[in-house]
Amino acid sequence: MKVVEIRGDVMFLLDIRAFKKSPGLTEKYIRSEELPAGESKTDAVVFSGPVMVDVDVTNLNGNFVLKGTVKGQVLLKCDRCLEDFSYPIEAEMSEIYRPVSDMLVSDNDNENDDDVIVFKGDYINITPELVKSVFLALPMKTVCNSECIGLCPHCGINLNKEKCDCAIPGIDPRLAVLKNLLKS
Repeated sequence: MKVVEIRGDVMFLLDIRAFKKSPGLTEKYIRSEELPAGESKTDAVVFSGPVMVDVDVTNLNGNFVLKGTVKGQVLLKCDRCLEDFSYPIEAEMSEIYRPVSDMLVSDNDNENDDDVIVFKGDYINITPELVKSVFLALPMKTVCNSECIGLCPHCGINLNKEKCDCAIPGIDPRLAVLKNLLKS
């Protein structure tokens, strides 16, 4: 699991006071909000505008089950040409939240509480899970468009913008021996 750090102090809070003591009740939350950038050890996600969050939160005997989607635009860097581009993202969310007092009095040591997120009070901060869901929905290889040519391996010019005059070598000398295999 990636550990995601949130930059900034913006929080996406859900108010659960209305149904905290009503097991079985489901509340729908639809909000558009600016989210802070998120970072992991290898990647950074910067949102290029507000993020639309559409979630249902169900009170299941004190546990709050959140299911829904997050949609928005993120700024990514193309792996071929290294240019920044805007990428539309839609990520599914599914999380379980439990008030911290319930975690402290839990007497069942066999429960797997790794998937449970604890919170205090009447508000649930879902910002870290929103950013984590976006991270998980990102493609492994980010390309600005399918026709992106990338950079020249010799001079580094962006071949999408201009043509270079580098001579393209025929065969890598380290692999020239393999050429003889096809003759046999």
